[in-house]
Amino acid sequence: GDVLQFRDDRDAALERYEQALQLYRAVGDRLGEANVLHSQGRLAIFSGDPQNGLRFLQEALNLYEEIGALSGQANIYFFVGQLLASSGQNEKAIEMVSQAVALGDKIDPNHPVTIYMREFLAKLKGG
Repeated sequence: GDVLQFRDDRDAALERYEQALQLYRAVGDRLGEANVLHSQGRLAIFSGDPQNGLRFLQEALNLYEEIGALSGQANIYFFVGQLLASSGQNEKAIEMVSQAVALGDKIDPNHPVTIYMREFLAKLKGG
């Protein structure tokens, strides 16, 4: 699905993601399921279906929280924060990115991704 999405073959990517989702669910792999939902959400948003995309992202976030996958949670908060920032919703963006940074700090405050998120947050705040 990811390769097809990269190649901008969105319909084929959706089919593959759905196949992968069913397989992960069949074997009980919650992280795999969450990762596919995350990818489906991003694809839906980039395809002009933000409502469906946000639904997928919320499902993924719920699973990430359930299994304690902090990086997955942080990635979703940061992505949604970026979307909000790009549409001029800075207050909401700051809330989302702040959550991403807090999770990143729990994982590794010196990790390049955490530093990048922190710098993005500072720019949102006008710093």
